[in-house]
Amino acid sequence: MLQKLLLASIFILLTYGFWISPEFKIIAAGIAVFLFGMLCLEKGFKAFTGGMLKKLLNSMTRTRAGSFSFGLLSTTFLQSSSLVSVITLSFLSTELITLFQGIGIIFGANLGSTFGTWIIAALGIKINISTYAMPLLVFGILLQFKKNRQIKGCGFAILGMGFLILGIHYVKEGFTTFSHDGELFSIFNDNNNILFFVLTGTVLTVLIQSCHAFLVLIITALASGQLGYEAALAMCIGSNIGTTTTIFLGAINAGSDSKRLAIANLLFKMLPALIILPLLPLFILLNDELATLLGIALTDYTLKLALFHTLFSLLGALLLMPVLPLIVKTLQTLFISKEEGNTLPLSMPDGQIEHAIYLTEAAKNHPETALKALQQECAHLYHNTVTLICFGIYINGEQLLKSRDLVSLTNGRIPPWPNWSINKLYKRHIKSIYTDILDYSTAMEGELDQHQSAELFATKLACRNFIEAVKDLKHLNNNMACHIHSDNAFIREQYNRLRRRIAVTMKEIQIISDNPPEEAIASTDQLKLRLHQQDLLSSEELERLIQNDKVDSFVASSLINDNGYVHNICNSLIDGAVIVLLGGNLDIMHLDDSLQSPSFDSFDQPKPKKKSRSCFTFIKHTFLKHKC
Repeated sequence: MLQKLLLASIFILLTYGFWISPEFKIIAAGIAVFLFGMLCLEKGFKAFTGGMLKKLLNSMTRTRAGSFSFGLLSTTFLQSSSLVSVITLSFLSTELITLFQGIGIIFGANLGSTFGTWIIAALGIKINISTYAMPLLVFGILLQFKKNRQIKGCGFAILGMGFLILGIHYVKEGFTTFSHDGELFSIFNDNNNILFFVLTGTVLTVLIQSCHAFLVLIITALASGQLGYEAALAMCIGSNIGTTTTIFLGAINAGSDSKRLAIANLLFKMLPALIILPLLPLFILLNDELATLLGIALTDYTLKLALFHTLFSLLGALLLMPVLPLIVKTLQTLFISKEEGNTLPLSMPDGQIEHAIYLTEAAKNHPETALKALQQECAHLYHNTVTLICFGIYINGEQLLKSRDLVSLTNGRIPPWPNWSINKLYKRHIKSIYTDILDYSTAMEGELDQHQSAELFATKLACRNFIEAVKDLKHLNNNMACHIHSDNAFIREQYNRLRRRIAVTMKEIQIISDNPPEEAIASTDQLKLRLHQQDLLSSEELERLIQNDKVDSFVASSLINDNGYVHNICNSLIDGAVIVLLGGNLDIMHLDDSLQSPSFDSFDQPKPKKKSRSCFTFIKHTFLKHKC
C-alpha cells in the first residue's frame, strides 16, 4: 500500500512539474533516459556473461584484496554499483560466494562507482557528448536483429551506453535553460544547513534508485551555477547513503547473510559520513589541496566534486578493509536463522502449508543464481520427500540417518504411529514447494542460454522424480497399513523387506552423496543392479510362499503391486538424487523422454507405468561423455 501511495505521489509531483516548467520536462526526461540506459546495460550484461561471472568470482575473490579488486573493476566496467550490489546479493543468497567475499566486493564496488563521476564531470558537462550517443544507438538497434543471444546482449550494452550519454546531454540542456530563466535549486541556496542537503540527497537518491543518475543532476546543477559547491558536496554524501536502500530492499526476503551484507554496506557509507560531516570545512580544504596537486583548477567545481566523491569512498575502504574479518565475525552474530533439522517437522491437521525457502527475489537477478536457487530448492524437496517416505513406511527419519543396522530398524515393533493421510501430508509439505519451483522455472526460462536451459531441465526432471516417488508411496502405504501388523509372520516379513529395501536405498544415497561425481555414478549403477536382484518377483520367493500356503492369492496380489511401487520409489529417488548430486550440470538437450509435470489433480489416480528407459542410464552416459 505504501509503495502505491509513493508512486502516486511521484506521478502527481512530476505532472505538476511538467505543467509549470518546460525545462523541468527536459531534465526529467534526461534522468529517465539515463536510467533506461542503465537497464539496457544490465540486460546486456545478463545476456552475454553466461557462466563467466561465476568463474571470475571463484578465481578472483579468494582473498580480501581479490574480492575488493573484483568489486572495483566490475563497477568501473559496468558503471553501476547498484547492479554489482544486486548481483553480489544474488550470489550470496545462493551460497555461490561467502559473506567475506561479498562484503569485499561491495566495498570495492563503492570505490569503483566513483569512476563514473569522473567521466560525467570531465566529459559529460564540458563537451557535446550527444554526438557520440547517436552512432551507439544505431549500432545497438542493428544488433537487436541478430538471433544470437550474446550478440543481442552486446547490442543492449551498446544501447545502454548510448542512452546514458543521451540522458546526460538532456539533463545538461535542461539546466542550461534554467540558468537563464530561473533557478531550480533556489530553495536549496537559501538554506545553509548541511544536514538538510545530506537528507535531500539521501531522499532523492532513494526515489531515483541510482547514485549515478542523481550525481548527473548534481554535477550539471553545479556546473550551471544552480547549486553551491558546499551544498553539492553535502548532497553527494547523502547520495552515497541513499544507495544503501537498493541492497536493503533486495535483502528483505533473502537469507541471513544477505541481511548482513546490507548492514556492512550501510556501515561503509555511514562511517565516512559521520567522520566527514563534523569536519566538512577541513575536508573541503584537503580536497582543494589535492585538486591543486592533481592540476585541477580551483574554479573547476565539477572535477573537485568527483575528487571528493572518490575521497569519501576511499576513506571507507581504508577504515574497514583492514578489519574485514572482524566485521564478518561480528555480523555473523546477527540474523541467526534456525537451522533445518534432519527430519521434516510433519504437522497435521492444522499446520501451515510449506513453501519454497530458497527461491528469493534476490536470486532472480541473475541466471546463475536463479539456477543455483532452484537446485537448492530441489534438494529441499528431496529432503521433504525422503522424510515423508520414512513416515509412510513407518521409519523414524532421524534414526535412519544415524542407524547402521537397518535390519533391526525394520524388524522391530512399530511404535504408535500418527494416523495422518499421505495425501494430506503431500499437499502440506510437497505440493506447494513443487508449484513454487515450476512457477520460478517458468519465469526465468527466457533469460537462459542453451547450457543453462539444460541445467534447468535436469533440475525439473529431478523434482518430477521426487513427486512420482511420493505418488507411489501413497498407494504403497494403503496396503502396508493393512498388512504390516498382520498375524501372519510371513506377510509381516515380506512387508518389512519392502520397507528395508527403501530404507537401504535412502541410506545408500546418503553415503553416495559424499563421493566425487564419477564415483557416485558408478555407485548408483551398482545400487540399481542390487535393487533388481532384490526384486520379489525375480527371486521367485513369492511363488514359493503361495505354493506352500504361506500367503493367500489376495495378499499375494497386494504384494505384487507393492513390490512394483517399492521398485518405482527406489528408482525415482535414485534418478532424482543423482541430478541433485551433479547440480543439474548435464548435457541433456537430446533426452528423448519429454518432461511433463505430474498433475496434482491426478495424485489419487493410479500411476501409469514408467518407460523402460531409465533417466539414470541417460545421465550416466551423458555425464561420462562430458567428462571425456
